[in-house]
Amino acid sequence: MLAPAGLSPADGADSATAPTPEYAVNAEELTYGSAADAISPDTEPDLILVEYSAGMTGYVLKSDLDGAQGPGDEATPEEVLAWQAVEGQSDRSIPVYDVSGQTIIGEFVIAGIDTER
Repeated sequence: MLAPAGLSPADGADSATAPTPEYAVNAEELTYGSAADAISPDTEPDLILVEYSAGMTGYVLKSDLDGAQGPGDEATPEEVLAWQAVEGQSDRSIPVYDVSGQTIIGEFVIAGIDTER
């Protein structure tokens, strides 16, 4: 059994790192698949599988999803709080694509703080 990144393995657990996932690649040379297979945010595919609109599936761009979830790890606490106060309050929508990453087939909604209450 492997320990998650940043944690120590329990007695008898293998301390080796998990292998980087191999994703399929589309004609645009974008990787696609489930983010659940990633061992860290850096190993997520370019197109992340999502479920939207009553069970339909498609893909969102990792860059769109990351941007819709707030400032990155390099942000200061003040920048994060400022983002939450303005952008994070309401729902944000990003396009859902087919596997080509070119054709928009729907919309994926990330719930804002107001919606989550």
